[in-house]
Amino acid sequence: MDPLLWLYASITITIITAVLTLACLELGQFSGGKLRRLEDVNEKLAERLDAWFPPKDEWRYTSRLVVLIAFMLLTYCFSEWEQAMDASGYRTFTRFALPSLVILIGYALVELTGQFISLVASARFLCVIIPFYRFLSWILFPLIWPITIIAQRVREQQATRNATVSGPTAEDEILSLIENNWDDDNPPSGIEEDERRMILGAFALDQTFVHEIMTPRVDVDGVEVNDTIADVRRTIVESGHSRIPLYDNSIDHILGVIYAKDLLDEKKLAKAASLRDLAHPAVFIPETKNIGDLMEEFRQSTNQFAIVLDEYGGTAGIVTFEDILEEIVGDIHDEYDDKDMSDVEEQEDGSYIVDGRLPIWDVNDLLGTDISEEEDFDTLGGYISTFLGKIPEQGDHIETDQIIADILEANPRRIVRLSIRNNNQDDSEEKN
Repeated sequence: MDPLLWLYASITITIITAVLTLACLELGQFSGGKLRRLEDVNEKLAERLDAWFPPKDEWRYTSRLVVLIAFMLLTYCFSEWEQAMDASGYRTFTRFALPSLVILIGYALVELTGQFISLVASARFLCVIIPFYRFLSWILFPLIWPITIIAQRVREQQATRNATVSGPTAEDEILSLIENNWDDDNPPSGIEEDERRMILGAFALDQTFVHEIMTPRVDVDGVEVNDTIADVRRTIVESGHSRIPLYDNSIDHILGVIYAKDLLDEKKLAKAASLRDLAHPAVFIPETKNIGDLMEEFRQSTNQFAIVLDEYGGTAGIVTFEDILEEIVGDIHDEYDDKDMSDVEEQEDGSYIVDGRLPIWDVNDLLGTDISEEEDFDTLGGYISTFLGKIPEQGDHIETDQIIADILEANPRRIVRLSIRNNNQDDSEEKN
């Protein structure tokens, strides 16, 4: 046979093989995310493809088997072409031209086409190729069925074997995408910075504990069981809260929760003999509860307010649904909120005026210090009080091995605001 005819036949089968290979790859790579994006571009095409999604294992194995058969036929054609060329005296040419031609055509048609094919073109291509593979899967059923059964058994055995070994999850893949590959100028998949923050916040819920987001007991506004309705109204107005705890003698003995809306209901007020009758049952949770579980508990109940207990059963603080929401979307402020504790005022001398509740990790980021985050304190005020062994007074000057602090405002319960700077700042400036 003429070598030129074998060459034409080989190139033709190469193109067919490349198309089948590309179809096999598209069939395996077309995901639910692509299908959702396709709905925004071409809804009718998405609906058509959705009827076949996800592709059945039989179709996948059929596509691979067809590609294998095509490669076998391609190898035969190239072999015949090589023999014909050898007979014509072109042995050296065919030895180098054959593999080069296969690599060039295969790469151009599969890799480059796969890179530049659009989402819509890919979907249209699958709408044509899937019926073809469905038809072939019926014809090749005697070959495909054993392969499908064996593959299912292997997957089941692997799942059993890996049951105690946690492999990478979808969460791991998403976090890897938005943490390791993040570029502010070119965010992956068009994810904005605020969307990235919310995704990270949502995934961190199960690793964040209630004591990290709660309002500590020293900042809890409550009313005593013997207070009058007028006292309760005044406390609610001054605090700006719609729910406040009701306690007996001490905040450690909480009886329930008073709702501001109940104070507007004249019928309820007329029936209530005391504040106990107005109080709703309180929800008590340990401070070690993760906020992912707490959010689910809030979602399944009508409560959005919980009392946080320490390990001794005393009141450690309170937590609301808004506290959880702020972990995802960031701080939420209203007209009743005090100045945000994360607000930092930089001074001309290089010091900063901050809230005593500023978390230690924020202090380290701000000053470049290395205060341990594994101790019993979580805030700057807790760090200083632990260092001194007492709560400092307004005007006190404190120096630790990490920071220099001047107390600007304090009360008998906690440090309110203070000025801080790195204790090693002067040494660093001298070295520079």
